[in-house]
Amino acid sequence: MRIAFTGYAADCTISGEVELDSDRLKDQLDGDEHVVVHRAVLESLHDGRVICVPRMELDRDDLFAAEAVAPRGPRGRRIHTVRHAIVATCGPYRIEGLVHERPGARPMAAIQSGRPIVSVTDARVTFQSAGQPVRRHAVTLLVDSSRLEWVGDARAQGPHPAISAYDFPTEMR
Repeated sequence: MRIAFTGYAADCTISGEVELDSDRLKDQLDGDEHVVVHRAVLESLHDGRVICVPRMELDRDDLFAAEAVAPRGPRGRRIHTVRHAIVATCGPYRIEGLVHERPGARPMAAIQSGRPIVSVTDARVTFQSAGQPVRRHAVTLLVDSSRLEWVGDARAQGPHPAISAYDFPTEMR
């Protein structure tokens, strides 16, 4: 089944369609090294230039994040979680949203766990395109955890609400 795809790379956004071979896009991104985007539209962050190609193979490592769309996966695999509001930077993108943890887990456990892809729900992605601010909403944003530069509690007060990713223990990066 083909699904809509929006990805965020270092120098452009990519939209189009991908063939979903797994229950969820997250599972596919966790497992595949490449993503084939059909009817791809690339928009430069630098100058806003748009390039359209019928098919492109994108290395998963080139993606900072991607928007997840339906399907959500089997209901039986879902677990009860508690939501934690975060703010993060990932390359040229600022991300705000909710990470979900099991009750009693530390708020940053998902990010520090070493999982390749971390889901952020009710996400807002802010970035500059051709010198203009852009703000997008995603029901679920799949973020490459190795690309996170800093992450913090979005509700924290004071001059340093964030925890630097470089403060995470090495085995957690």
